[in-house]
Amino acid sequence: MGKKKDEEEQRRHMQLEKFIDIELITPEGERKWLSEYVGHSKFLFIDFWASWCGPCRMQSPIIDQLAAAHSNVVFGKVNVDEEADLAAEYGITSIPTLIIFRDGRLINQVTGVTSKASLERMLGL
Repeated sequence: MGKKKDEEEQRRHMQLEKFIDIELITPEGERKWLSEYVGHSKFLFIDFWASWCGPCRMQSPIIDQLAAAHSNVVFGKVNVDEEADLAAEYGITSIPTLIIFRDGRLINQVTGVTSKASLERMLGL
């Protein structure tokens, strides 16, 4: 009962901060909401991408390697062609754009192909 109340409080807090919830597709292909992970994981890593984007295809295996190596980070992908409004709300104008949240707050954003080492530094790993 207490855990559910804490999660509801976190969601309410995010709404007050104009938090934009995102439906994610996990590396396993599951659909989840970003808000489901707040409080359960220190870091959330979101990749805004498109299937036709060459640099996105270059970035994807790097993200897959990170996801396999760091189970303490939640990884998700947002296809900008399918979620254009969401991409606009986050100000995505170029892809790939990678956004990192910590404790429910956006802490870093980078556009373009980014090395595994750079992403690990951004995550403090």
